[in-house]
Amino acid sequence: MPKEEWWLFYPSFLKAADTQQAVQEVKLLLYGTPDNVKEAAPWTAYTSEGIMGFEGLSMDSYIDHEIKVLIRNGEMIHLSAVVSDEVVYRNVWLAPGEHKNESLHRYDYPGISICKRGGGGRGRSAGGCLPEQGKD
Repeated sequence: MPKEEWWLFYPSFLKAADTQQAVQEVKLLLYGTPDNVKEAAPWTAYTSEGIMGFEGLSMDSYIDHEIKVLIRNGEMIHLSAVVSDEVVYRNVWLAPGEHKNESLHRYDYPGISICKRGGGGRGRSAGGCLPEQGKD
């Protein structure tokens, strides 16, 4: 069955097979993946709903986006829709980084830095992240 047909069929399948409603569709902000979080384990996503797995999905291009995903047991299993590429980060602070980079820190993820390149771009640094040193 082609992938597009599968995802059209899947909601009907869930009604019959997922009687405990273990699969949920949630809207969340994707903050980071191993692409921009040096300390992240493989297939780990940092989101507004907590740390989740995403094995088998390509999520790096959705960093800094609000998205709808199907999740089950803390694992993203399908990207349903992109809600917005204009996100507002709350409860964050910026810290100087190396080589004209800045690090975006969140209180919910101590020790994890999401790096942003300086100069106003939305680029990501895959190695310029620094672990959190404190909340000065």
